Amino acid sequence: SILSSTIATFPSFWVFLLKLPQNINTGEFVLQDKEGEDVYRGMVNLPQKAGITEIKLPPQPEYALKEGEKYQWYFRVFCGEPEKKPQYFHVNAWVQRIAATPAIVKELQANKSQEYKIYTKNNILHDALSNLATSRAASPNSSILIQDWKQLMKTLSLPEFSEISTFQTADIKK
Repeated sequence: SILSSTIATFPSFWVFLLKLPQNINTGEFVLQDKEGEDVYRGMVNLPQKAGITEIKLPPQPEYALKEGEKYQWYFRVFCGEPEKKPQYFHVNAWVQRIAATPAIVKELQANKSQEYKIYTKNNILHDALSNLATSRAASPNSSILIQDWKQLMKTLSLPEFSEISTFQTADIKK
């Protein structure tokens, strides 16, 4: 299993979605503590375009990640006939919230436009991915961000995603 680090109390989670058929428009996001207890579980409205999709953890106290704790997260897309045994595609990984050192906080404040480089240098790869994906969504044609994305995908051993250019946010169903 992949384990990435974050300093965020309420991190975003990123998944790659292919173009889905019209009848598949819902997924499920689950965040569990190390004992397998749900911290958060919610249905997600899926975008109809292929691309890297952000799922934001709602910023409510009961969903806050605790420093030093590991969490497993799952994202499932259900397929097939709902009245039959459900079929789904899923991804899962682990994330651990760590404390930001004063030196990292100072570097991040001094380099607002390239926070992802500070996160990468300090092996806080969950936040590096999130920050760079958000930057790419805001400036999709930036040659610097495109090149930095390719390098981050290489660092993460995910070269198959280096050419992705669509970044979007999925809505959590209320």
